[in-house]
Amino acid sequence: MPVALVPAPEAQPRVFGRLLSQGTCYTAGMQLSNGTVILPLICAHQGLTWVAALLFPAFCFGDIVGNSVSPLVLQRVGRMRHRLLAVIAASVAALTLCDALIPWQGATTAVVFLLTCAIAGVLLGVAGVAYPDMVSSKLSGARRGELFLFQSAIGSVLATVVTLFVVPLLAHGNEMAYRRDLLWLGAVGLAGSAIAALFVGPVGSISATTRMSMRDTYREGFAVARSQPWFGRYLVACLLFGPVTLGTTFYALRTAHHSRSLHVLVILSSIGLVFGSPLWRKVYRFFGVRGMMLGSALLSVAAATLTLVAEVCGQWTHIWAYGTVFLLATVAAQAVFAAAISWLSVVAEESHRGTLIAFSSTLVAVETMALAAVLGNIAQNHSTVWPDVVVLVLAIGAALASLGAPPSETRRAVTAIRVPTVAPAPMLQAA
Repeated sequence: MPVALVPAPEAQPRVFGRLLSQGTCYTAGMQLSNGTVILPLICAHQGLTWVAALLFPAFCFGDIVGNSVSPLVLQRVGRMRHRLLAVIAASVAALTLCDALIPWQGATTAVVFLLTCAIAGVLLGVAGVAYPDMVSSKLSGARRGELFLFQSAIGSVLATVVTLFVVPLLAHGNEMAYRRDLLWLGAVGLAGSAIAALFVGPVGSISATTRMSMRDTYREGFAVARSQPWFGRYLVACLLFGPVTLGTTFYALRTAHHSRSLHVLVILSSIGLVFGSPLWRKVYRFFGVRGMMLGSALLSVAAATLTLVAEVCGQWTHIWAYGTVFLLATVAAQAVFAAAISWLSVVAEESHRGTLIAFSSTLVAVETMALAAVLGNIAQNHSTVWPDVVVLVLAIGAALASLGAPPSETRRAVTAIRVPTVAPAPMLQAA
């Protein structure tokens, strides 16, 4: 069984700081240029409702391609994962600038937004495999959990400060200028992330595996899914949690007909990540992956229920209603990625980790692409509440699926002591 190589403890504080700087800039940039909120709202306000519904599916299509080629890309770059992530961040920054600079009129907006979303999906699909793999090779399990949550919190605070104090000074009350300023400031944050990534340095070691084709990647993924019961449960849970990750896009489109709601959503999105960071860190510490996924699903259920009640009572137009819902959806979605990576890290062999991440992420992206198109269309049906019922049912399904996730480390440790014949779980963890 392969042994995970972990950096020496004295080297980890310096590596942690560099990774935190890179991740903080990336989080702030992605929050300011939030493609799941800003671009759909721009399209909805321009009357391009069909484009608003297709933006996330376009991103998911690109994500499928990115996940498909990610094992080959990682083998090509070898130990230079930091350079790959720097190029990806710089490229996404350029795409964001393109969105900000074009005239937002009709066909031009539709074509450019769809293309940039698809290309960004390819890039972030590769990054979604490269980044956790790089972090896993540089930090111990406990520090990985802190990194993912700390960078979300600090980056979100930075994005909130910029949204509250910097953007209004630049926009001078002009709503269109406000949206453009959010995009180009987001591009600045992503460019900073690209620069910071160069200082992270190459990974210490990589698995000595042969280069696999995409067909071999999926063949191995299917083989593991058939032979390992845990991976089947993992895939089912990831598929059912797709609607949870789409919550912010769904509720943003539900509020698209409200005037001046964009700045509220951007700020609440950042606040939600700040609040969610310590919350999910404590949940993970005491309840493990299962606690994170169940808590995420229950928050999604609460958001859908509140939306349904608010619309039935005619209160949805008030900021307290849609603001609270968006906050809940943001916190719920934050836990999904961290929990999914942790689940794989707990039970998967290191030599298979990259392939399994790519395989499962591709399946989830296929589902999300179709689901996003459906939810994006029904979310803009503002005259009825049945779209909220659909989201509520899906959230309940995710809650049930979360019960199959691994329990907390404390319970796992007790089980290992009581049953010494069972091999202990790998210590590799990434929350």
